[in-house]
This record gives sequence, C-alpha cells and structure tokens, in this order.
Amino acid sequence: MAPISMPRLPPQWLTAQSGRLTHLVYGFTGRKLGPGDQLALAALNRACAMAEGFYSLVNHGNFICAAPVVRLQLDNGLRVFGLLMTNDPHSTARTILSGGKLHSQKGRNGQRLTDASVAQQLDTILPGLHVKAFYGELSGYIHLSEEAWFRTWQNPDVIEPGARADVRIGDPGAFVSNEEWSNLEARFQHSTDIFTGVIKGWCAFWNRGLPPDSGTAVA
Repeated sequence: MAPISMPRLPPQWLTAQSGRLTHLVYGFTGRKLGPGDQLALAALNRACAMAEGFYSLVNHGNFICAAPVVRLQLDNGLRVFGLLMTNDPHSTARTILSGGKLHSQKGRNGQRLTDASVAQQLDTILPGLHVKAFYGELSGYIHLSEEAWFRTWQNPDVIEPGARADVRIGDPGAFVSNEEWSNLEARFQHSTDIFTGVIKGWCAFWNRGLPPDSGTAVA
C-alpha cells in the first residue's frame, strides 16, 4: 500500500518520539548492568521500533495494523514493571531471557504476573495515567473483536439480516474518521508516557545504590 498523499504524522513527530526514547539510555550509564537492565534496554529498543512502525503505518493509512502497536507499546512498560514487582528482578529477568514467561512468575504479593495484575499495580504507581483502564481499552486492538468489524462495515450498527451494507476488504484505513486517527495517535502517546515512566522508575530504583547483578557496563 502506497503512502497517502497527505501524511497524518509529519517527520518531526518521529524525530521527537525517537529523541524522547533514546534519551532514556542515560539512566543506564555509569554502572554495571544486570539481566533486568539488559531486558529493560531491549524493551527500550523495542519501544523505538514501535514508534517508527506506528509512524509508517499511520502514514500509509493502515489503521488496523497501527492500532495493535499502541497495545504493544504498553506491553513494553508492563513487562519491565513486572520485574520490579518480584523479590529478585534480575533473577526473574534471567528466567525470561532463558525463555520463561513473565505470567508464570509471581510477585511479592504472591499473585501471578499477568498483564492485568501488573497493569493494576502500575496504576497505583502512575495514578495520573490510568493504566488499568487504559489496558482494558486496548484489548480490542489485539484480539479479533468489534474493532475489526467497525473497520470492515460501514454503519455496522444498522446491519440487519437482508439489509444492504457497504463492506471494504483489503482497505485497512476504510471507515476511519479524522477524529479516530487523532485519538489513535493520542493513545500511542499515552502508551509511550507509561513506558517512559516505567523506565525512569527502573533507573531510579537501581541508581539509589541497590546492588545490581554483576554484568555489562554502558559507557
């Protein structure tokens, strides 16, 4: 699919996003990094890729594929914060780096670290960002749901057996209003705000002098 004639997001948008995210690297400098730090940096790299992918998909008019990227950006923050919910973040990270799953691990409160439980706990740490409610809103972007239906049928609320309706197949930007595009961009910004808050919190936690695992140093 070719780019639309009038890009919805200017190049400056991507420059600002990339600069904002890459600046977070400075929080990892000057100390040895353990497995948790390495996983957090991998999440940061993934977050940068999500920004670039979102920018490209939006400017190609691909709403259906751009929407899940918002949820994936939130996932970056949830996974890193999930490590901090455990008794030994570095040990948990080592398990994940060896192929383990975060949701099979337990936090200090004894609960399994599912996305929902991590989002609920993060909601108390970043109350102004309403993480729990936001997480619930984005589920429809990942799974086959009414979101995909709305992007396929025009006026789906009036579809009845035998009624005529306009359907679009192979046009992922069909039936998307300018307001919906704006809301999607705002939601991506919100996911990035949450991720940024988590990474800053991670670096503040370990830079207080708590003993990290022995590992690689970032110059």
